[in-house]
Amino acid sequence: MNSNQDVVSIQDLVVFVLGEADGPTATRIKLALQDNPLVSRDLERVETMLTTLRQGVFEPVPAALKKAACELWSDARTPSLSEWLGGVLEATLSVVFDSHQTPEMAGFRGGTSGRHMTFSGNGTEVDVLIEQEGDVCVVRGQVVGTHADSVAAIADSGQVLESISVGSDGAFSLTVSPQARDLSIKSHAGAFRLCGIQ
Repeated sequence: MNSNQDVVSIQDLVVFVLGEADGPTATRIKLALQDNPLVSRDLERVETMLTTLRQGVFEPVPAALKKAACELWSDARTPSLSEWLGGVLEATLSVVFDSHQTPEMAGFRGGTSGRHMTFSGNGTEVDVLIEQEGDVCVVRGQVVGTHADSVAAIADSGQVLESISVGSDGAFSLTVSPQARDLSIKSHAGAFRLCGIQ
């Protein structure tokens, strides 16, 4: 049975409570709240935790704290990649640019501290910028050529570590665990693997 709880993660609820959920994610959560008391219970837990945190915090919630909030419920089972894909076929996109593999231009020093990668294939191109922000890694990207629905960080074991909806413009920003090795970008028509992001 595929309940609404299966498609609403704790991370989705944290983003929803913080007012940062995109339209499709917010709609999915509202529907799940109507149909499933377990989702309502989880939402109450997230709201309580964030209210407690805000009482002593005067600045916006940092990415690391948002990530830590999502990890509080370790009993939430993370899906395998095949479960997350739900029968959609996945192809691997080729790396066409990697700033770590490109020699620095003579005379230029410094540059960005992040890693820029471009993946391409099957009429789809994905640009990503991978940046270390304290103890976490943030992957910001944009998908062109395919209407992507969501993106997930995948461990070597094949477990989905984190996932987030992709905006209508193809943009996404995902905070990933150190265990994340690849990304998988899913649409209703198929999925694409981006290998070697860390």
